[in-house]
Amino acid sequence: MSVTPTKQLSEAELANLRADSFLRLYYNAHDSTAQFRKENVPRFYRAQSTCNWNGNALVGPDQIQGFWAGKPLSKHEIQSYDCHPIPGSSSDTRPASLLITVSGIVVHGPMAKGPLQTGTKKMEEAPRVFSQAFVLMPEEPVAPEPKYYIASDTLRFVG
Repeated sequence: MSVTPTKQLSEAELANLRADSFLRLYYNAHDSTAQFRKENVPRFYRAQSTCNWNGNALVGPDQIQGFWAGKPLSKHEIQSYDCHPIPGSSSDTRPASLLITVSGIVVHGPMAKGPLQTGTKKMEEAPRVFSQAFVLMPEEPVAPEPKYYIASDTLRFVG
């Protein structure tokens, strides 16, 4: 009986699988209830993590939690993302850090409870185009399937 060799995934393929998993978890946490968001979004960050949210500079999970506590509900729709392993950040025992760029649409406030809609006359209910970039670092010690935290997070509304 012959055994079909399993395909070894490249570093880029692994990076994209990890990015897909991270983005689902991250945006699901953001788009949940205010209490769930308050409890879970800060878990993606560490004390040295930075977040620049449309010009608001934040450092560490406490500032980030405080910032998000005052924000209305949100609903994100990712239009596209791209992920690259950061060259020189990996070793035999450490997976690569990841650079992820995201483009999408977000709506904040009462309209976040339903499907995204265009054509609204109220500015605060209008979907907004955003661009977001993350640098993810693997947690130490590295487990067989690494867990990542956000080292840097930058979001800007572009429309």
